[in-house]
Amino acid sequence: MAWLTCIEVILGKHKQVRLLGAEVNLIGFDLRNHDVIAVCQQGKRKARATLDSIEFPELAPVEQLWLRAWKKFSADTH
Repeated sequence: MAWLTCIEVILGKHKQVRLLGAEVNLIGFDLRNHDVIAVCQQGKRKARATLDSIEFPELAPVEQLWLRAWKKFSADTH
């Protein structure tokens, strides 16, 4: 739950991200089986995707650090 809160605070300011090459709206984050996932929407369609599947535009250095930390933690726990 702590990771979800940190990701929401650090990356939640991004409203547009790329998912599978398409621009989508980032509407939030959620937990699924102990993984933080992004909840995206394009038109009326919603999708849930791992953070590895999302491309964030122009991440600040601190945002990059948090994303790398999450990816390392996630990889180590699987």
